[in-house]
Amino acid sequence: MFSAFSQRVWRSIDRFEWRCTLRTWTYVIARREIGKVRRGERRHVEGHVPLSGMEDVLEAVRKTHTTLAAGRNTLTRLRDKLPIEDRTLLILRVDRNLAFDEIALAFAEDAEALSDDEIRRESARLRKRFQLVKQRLMELARQAHAEL
Repeated sequence: MFSAFSQRVWRSIDRFEWRCTLRTWTYVIARREIGKVRRGERRHVEGHVPLSGMEDVLEAVRKTHTTLAAGRNTLTRLRDKLPIEDRTLLILRVDRNLAFDEIALAFAEDAEALSDDEIRRESARLRKRFQLVKQRLMELARQAHAEL
C-alpha cells in the first residue's frame, strides 16, 4: 500500500495546485489508496513476480542484511568504548539527524537562558568535538580491523 501511495504521489505531483497544504493533499491520496486496498482493486497489480523468480533477489537481500547487521554491531561496540557525552553527540547528530544548534540546546543546562551568541559558540564547539569523535571512532575501527 505504501508503494502504491508513493507512486501515486510521484506521478501526480506536477498536477498539485497548492489549493491545500501538501500534507493534506498526501493524506487524501493515502486515503484513496487505502480505499482501493479495502475494495480489493489492488490485488493484481502489474509487475508482480512469482516467488520462484525472487530467489536471487531474496539471497541478495539476505547477504546485504547480514553484512549491514555485522557492520552495525561493530559500530555499536566501538561506539560503546567512547565516553557517554561523545556517544550522546553521535546519537543526536547521526541517528537523530539534529542540527548542531539543536544539539547545543540539548547539551545546555538551561537552554532558555542561552543567548544566540552562546548557542552559536556552543554549536561550533560541538561541531569540532563531533569531528574529533569521528576521528577517534575511525582509529578504533582501524585498530579493530588490524586485530582481525
